[in-house]
Amino acid sequence: MSRRPRLHPSPFGQELYFRTIKYLFETSWKDPAGIEQKFRSLPERTLDPFSYINGHFEPVGKVKTGNGWKVINNWKSSDKAATRERFVNVEVLETSQPGATLKLRFKGKAIGLFVTSGPDAGIIEYSIDGSDFRQADQFTQWSKGLHLPWLIMLEDELQNGKHKVILRMSADKNPASNGTVCRIHHIAVN
Repeated sequence: MSRRPRLHPSPFGQELYFRTIKYLFETSWKDPAGIEQKFRSLPERTLDPFSYINGHFEPVGKVKTGNGWKVINNWKSSDKAATRERFVNVEVLETSQPGATLKLRFKGKAIGLFVTSGPDAGIIEYSIDGSDFRQADQFTQWSKGLHLPWLIMLEDELQNGKHKVILRMSADKNPASNGTVCRIHHIAVN
């Protein structure tokens, strides 16, 4: 069964993580008398074979567009919803056309989409290596008033190797969404 991580803690959650990590470093790296500290290497094999240790972003500018998808070089919101400063005036791969398809090839164990999920975010359908199409709803509980950067992992437990993904914009949408848009900032690959 595939894990579907949510990678967006609130400011409270970010502060909690920061304080926990800070405490770990401050207490773990004290030099108690008589104990020699040694640096250790990472093991050659990870404990989790699907670890994100090789995770990276592929730019959308490399994607061959067509059939309803286009690259926008300096995306800006055209509605009144707020945006995150680092996610405007940047390159996005976008469609608002139900039925628009896009084919991607990648090498690895996992594939995801780093999107902007706003009031018009739709449902994306995807097929990996010829599988039946599944759906991923991009609309979040915060999307109504904010174009939110959001990572959607489509699959993260594939056999390591070459894969083909077909993305298709669904005519279906979340009842709270006012559109069928997909805006991709990066392709996430591991």
